[in-house]
Amino acid sequence: AATSAPITPTAMARSAVVGALVAALVVLSGAAHATDAAAPALRVTVTQAGMNAGVAAVLPIINAVLAKGITLPSRELSVHVPLIGTVDVTLTEIAVSDLHVPAMDLHPVAPHGLGGGITDMTVQVNVPFTWRQHSWPHIKGHNSVTAGGVGGDISLAMAISADAQGKPSVSPISDSCHFSHFDVKVHGGGGWIFNLFLSLFNGLVKKDVENAVGKALGTAVPAALNKALADLKMVTTIFGGVSRVDLDYGLQGVTSTAALVSLGDLLSVADHETAKACPIAPVALPVVAPANPNNYVQFLLADSFIQCLGWVQYVNDALHLHFPQTAFPHMLNTSFWQGVVPGLPKAFPDAAMAMDVTLRGPPGIHTTSAAGVVGAADVALNFSVAEAGGALRHSHTLDCKLDFGAAVSIANVNDTATLMFKVTTLALNLTALDSSFGAVDTAGLDGLFATVLPLIKDAIDALLAKGIPLPGSPTGAGVSDPAITMGEGYMAIGLDFKAAA
Repeated sequence: AATSAPITPTAMARSAVVGALVAALVVLSGAAHATDAAAPALRVTVTQAGMNAGVAAVLPIINAVLAKGITLPSRELSVHVPLIGTVDVTLTEIAVSDLHVPAMDLHPVAPHGLGGGITDMTVQVNVPFTWRQHSWPHIKGHNSVTAGGVGGDISLAMAISADAQGKPSVSPISDSCHFSHFDVKVHGGGGWIFNLFLSLFNGLVKKDVENAVGKALGTAVPAALNKALADLKMVTTIFGGVSRVDLDYGLQGVTSTAALVSLGDLLSVADHETAKACPIAPVALPVVAPANPNNYVQFLLADSFIQCLGWVQYVNDALHLHFPQTAFPHMLNTSFWQGVVPGLPKAFPDAAMAMDVTLRGPPGIHTTSAAGVVGAADVALNFSVAEAGGALRHSHTLDCKLDFGAAVSIANVNDTATLMFKVTTLALNLTALDSSFGAVDTAGLDGLFATVLPLIKDAIDALLAKGIPLPGSPTGAGVSDPAITMGEGYMAIGLDFKAAA
């Protein structure tokens, strides 16, 4: 049966939090992946708690951009002033400063959207200006006005699109901004100037500032998200040598419900040696599994991913293992086989042997809600005996059909969330395929079970000891509160990510 185990989280850099979470905090606008028809093998679902964590990480990036301030274009206008007449006024270098986003609310909107906004934002506006009486005697002057905007409410809409390789980027759709009022202070000049700017900061200038602030945020927020998305690798490799596997994370689509946003990733697996794609198709993944809805992120991983890793190992003969006598001194001696292959110790008394283990076909690994992770493999055990000169001579081959169950947990390996597997149940059936030393007593094979079973279990656990990096999880991630549940053809992995203090 599948199990999960608590782990101690390691610190994660702020950028890793952003990279893990903000990718799903946007609206899909026409993903253009070349293989868009393929079913996703991975869904990364972000809950409201995850969105909140992502926003907390993005806000410093946004505020750092806004700290540079905004300069509006100059404005020229003519106004009528009682007792003075028409006055020409030029507003020069209208400067908006002290922009700060205290908080941002984000929530998903079905079927593909995201809603939210910023409330209680404040700004400072400084307006140097000159004025000149339009008619004789052309009295003129220059002054400045400062105004503090309070109660700023901003709403933004963004879209995410993907290029032919499935690489996402964020772009603004619309923005709106409204300040409840501006507190105006005139530095010099008559009362008519105060009344003029009181009117302007309830009309024309107020609208200019609101448009500029909305546009600035509509640019800064997607820029912050794109800065995080730039670090996402859409194509990567894992393992090495003939076991090397190429992964394509191309974006397939976004689904929003009332409580989450779910990114569907292609997660195709290809043999690095030949560039041939794995032929095993994933099951149709749900948008979210019902268990553990409070985790920041839920990874829905089709078991085809694990099967494809096994397929690559098989086609490249990567799991061909050679064991000398020193690995299993008792079993790899001809005396051990007296009751099974009597002709072997008779021809080579008390001689050293070796064993080669090869897969006879791709291993099958599946997940089910009832049994967890279960698998089957057909393995050939090829035995050889050392001749007088040291050369190995083929002795016999046993077919070993394995059925096993595995426990799954999450661990931090090199600061990356990693799937760890450990064999919990193992059953095998041994039959003889061939022999160079006469008949094989198949009844005698039953006596080998007690010896071979723990050896095979240890060998499988050794192969799995390094684990498999969780697809879609960023490097530098510390995780906590892992929760793993099994579905029919997929596993659901709930995680929280922790940022460095």
